[in-house]
Amino acid sequence: MKTNVFHLLAAVLIPFLGTQCASRPGGNGSGGDGGWGGGNGSYDFQGLPQRNEGISMYGPGSENVQLNPVAPVYFAFDSARVSPNEMPKVQSLAKIARQTLIIIAGHTDGSGTFGYNRGLGERRALAVRQELLQMGIPSGNIQTISYGEDMLTGQGDSYDRRAEFGALK
Repeated sequence: MKTNVFHLLAAVLIPFLGTQCASRPGGNGSGGDGGWGGGNGSYDFQGLPQRNEGISMYGPGSENVQLNPVAPVYFAFDSARVSPNEMPKVQSLAKIARQTLIIIAGHTDGSGTFGYNRGLGERRALAVRQELLQMGIPSGNIQTISYGEDMLTGQGDSYDRRAEFGALK
């Protein structure tokens, strides 16, 4: 029951949090790249497609989603930048995303506050999305969500700083 309530709240609150974060000028003041400001850290929240309700990586709707069709993309501490070493995974994901809807879930370690981590998870998901868009993947084939620090792996912080994927079957 708790899991269903969490997913319902996440589905309702995540888009709201993303919209609020997108309007913050000049970054988040944390000192990390965080995905804000100039360079390749600008994200277009308004360009996100409508969510396909009933499709989830976990809980109700997950029976229609293949989890982890590609290994997770890992990020440096406090970063939302896809490193060159992780790009082969994104390229593999692009092959799948050309054929079906994919979900990109951003995750963090437990170092920051709940709100900061939720935003950082979203920026990580959006960073992978941006790479896919640059490869010509239609925006309607990509959904993003942030779980922040809610789904730690138990393998250590470097494994928690990730984007994971689901593909519609």
